[in-house]
Amino acid sequence: MHESVRILKSMLLDGFPPDEVFYNTIIKILCEARHMRGAFQLHKEMVVHKLQPSSATYNILLNGLCEHGELTDAEELFSTHQDVGLMKCDYTVLIKVHCAKGSMRKAVVMFQKMIEKGFEISVRDYSAVIKKKLTS
Repeated sequence: MHESVRILKSMLLDGFPPDEVFYNTIIKILCEARHMRGAFQLHKEMVVHKLQPSSATYNILLNGLCEHGELTDAEELFSTHQDVGLMKCDYTVLIKVHCAKGSMRKAVVMFQKMIEKGFEISVRDYSAVIKKKLTS
C-alpha cells in the first residue's frame, strides 16, 4: 500500500474525514506513481464518504491515464463524465495525446467539441494541432 493511502486510512480511523482537496492530492500522487488502480479506488471511496468528485478530480485521473499511455481508458473516462463540467484542459490533454499518436482525425474532433462547448481557443491550442498536422 502506498504511504499516502496509509495516511488517508489513518485519518479516517482517527475520525478526521479528509476533504476533496486531500483526496485529489492523494489521487494525483498515485497517478504520478503509476498506481492508476489505487487512484480509481480512492475516487470510488470519495463517493462512499459522501464527497462529490469534481472536474478537478477527473482532470487528475484523465492526465494520469494519458501520461501512462492508457488512451482508451482516458477516452472512456472523458465520455462517461461529461456531466461533471469538464474543463478546457481535459480537452487539450486528449488533443495533445491524439496528436502525439498521429491520430489527427480524433484530435480535430476533440478540438471541434471544445469549440462547441464554448471554450475560448488560444493560439497555443491552434498551434498544437497545426504543428502536428504539418509534421505528419
